[in-house]
Amino acid sequence: MTEKAEMPAEKMEQAVVGEAHRTRWGWVAYGYGEYIKLKRLHAIYFRALALAARWERWVRKAPHNRVLRRPLRDAARRRIGREVVGPLPEPRTCGTFTRRLVTADRKPVGRWFAGWAETSDRGVVAEYRKARSPKPSPGDVEPRGMGGPEIDAMLAEAEAWLASLQK
Repeated sequence: MTEKAEMPAEKMEQAVVGEAHRTRWGWVAYGYGEYIKLKRLHAIYFRALALAARWERWVRKAPHNRVLRRPLRDAARRRIGREVVGPLPEPRTCGTFTRRLVTADRKPVGRWFAGWAETSDRGVVAEYRKARSPKPSPGDVEPRGMGGPEIDAMLAEAEAWLASLQK
């Protein structure tokens, strides 16, 4: 196997034109470091989307139906019923991408609501797609919608939420 050669300094200077970055497949709007951050944000967004759907299913249930149940079995291991183990905990949602429109007892948070929760990708999906879609020349690259500090702040907020899920 051949090892990856380092790019000379003069080529590195040519690899960035304005806001466009050169890759081996073409020109993109984001550099590799920002691409990795957008990729992580994209993954966290879809995790938050799944957990928002779980929260919506939980809040649609009446409070007396939000319980964990365990099957009861007889001596022959046949199911003979279920017993209530305890309350089903409220699923956690990501504040970065999700806004709840109702409380846990299904009262509206604002004056109007169209559903249970509202999710917004805050431009992450479009920017990630832009970072993954190379163009043949630097002039064809679409302008960036998010700056480096904005990506860093959003990623830090989302990572903190993800770390709180692990506890």
